[in-house]
Amino acid sequence: MDLKIAGKTALVTGSTAGIGLAIAARLADEGAEVVVTGRNQAKLDAAAEVVGALAKVRPVLADPATAEGAQR
Repeated sequence: MDLKIAGKTALVTGSTAGIGLAIAARLADEGAEVVVTGRNQAKLDAAAEVVGALAKVRPVLADPATAEGAQR
């Protein structure tokens, strides 16, 4: 499927496991640069490795539910 997002940037919160990780991987597979976020460094690193195998990835350690995390 061509989502026509190649070269665009996608932000996927909660992307260290489950459906969030699956969405991040699919977007990367479509050619988007993906920003993955998570609250746990080890899980974030693992997710970045999975997504980074498909496209450019930017991992961000943050909880977007907090003001500080949203700022990051």
